[in-house]
Amino acid sequence: FFPGCLQAMASEVAPCMPLQFFRRATGSLSSAGSAGARQQRPQDVCRRLTEDLDSLAAAGLEPQDQEKSHLKSISEDTKKHLQVVLEVLESAAERCEKARLAGGTQPSSDGAGEMLGQFLGADLPTRLVASLAQLEFEVRKDVVSVLS
Repeated sequence: FFPGCLQAMASEVAPCMPLQFFRRATGSLSSAGSAGARQQRPQDVCRRLTEDLDSLAAAGLEPQDQEKSHLKSISEDTKKHLQVVLEVLESAAERCEKARLAGGTQPSSDGAGEMLGQFLGADLPTRLVASLAQLEFEVRKDVVSVLS
C-alpha cells in the first residue's frame, strides 16, 4: 500500500440535499407552474384538497368498474394540490435558509404560515394518512414529503 497514493485519491463529499433530489425525481412544479401556485390562496388549496379526500372516501363505496378511473382522477388532483403545498413550504424554507446564511433577520413567511394554518386547521395530515391506501404510489410519496 502506498500512503501517498491513497491521499491523492481522497475526495470531498458534496453536501446532501435529498429533499431537492427527490422532488425533481417526482416532477416538481416547473417555474411556469410555480407562478400559478403562488397565486392560489391557501384556503382554496386546502378546500380542494379536502374535497379530493371526501371524494376519495366516497369512491370506496362505488362499484369496482367505476372506481379505478375515478380513483386515478382523484389521485391526480390530490397530487397537484399537494405539490402546491410543498412548493409554498419549500420556498419559505429556502428563504429562511438564505436569510440565516446571510446573517439577516428571518423573512416573513406569511404565505407558508397561512398555508400551514389552513392545512392543520382542516385536519388534512390525519385525513391524508387515513387515505394513503387508496392513493397512487406517486401521491403517497408527496404525502410523506409534505408530512416530513
